[in-house]
Amino acid sequence: MGEWISVKDGLPDECKDVIVFASWKHIRIIGDVAHGKGVEIGWHVDGHWYIDGKCRVNVTHWMELPELPKEG
Repeated sequence: MGEWISVKDGLPDECKDVIVFASWKHIRIIGDVAHGKGVEIGWHVDGHWYIDGKCRVNVTHWMELPELPKEG
């Protein structure tokens, strides 16, 4: 697998899934807010990062996804 790349050093192509190290907020149905930090799959569009189910995403580093396993 590749090395971590700082978002200060460059970004992946827009809408491309990559592995990210990020912090985020998650607003739950009951109205409270949970904070998190860790490794997720994310993507960016127009300077904004996205991770499914999370909001206010702040990505510091990213790396390419590994190649899929070969079948057979």
